[in-house]
Amino acid sequence: MAMIGFIQNILRRLPGRTRRTHRRPRTNTTIARSLIGQSKQEVLQKLGIPRSATAEHAICPNNPNSALFWCATTWYYPFDTAQRTAMAIHFRRDLVGWIELIHTAEYVAQAA
Repeated sequence: MAMIGFIQNILRRLPGRTRRTHRRPRTNTTIARSLIGQSKQEVLQKLGIPRSATAEHAICPNNPNSALFWCATTWYYPFDTAQRTAMAIHFRRDLVGWIELIHTAEYVAQAA
């Protein structure tokens, strides 16, 4: 095993070879798998207060001490600001049912 690691290190240093990192970026599927089935409370602990939220057919109690996002069925978070993507977390019975990655259209200014 140690010999294989040694040879791999030598091969990585050869000229003309690109250096790859072993750490894979966290993809939306990885995040989705880690959040599916989690409660709203657990999502709040991991990601913080959602930037935006929407409610479908939800009745929210008129409680001035409670934040309205608790009644929402979908919470929105920025995902990758460089790629202009966001993450929509959809809840079913207050548990994460599915996660959607939203890509925004890129604005291209045209000369007049």
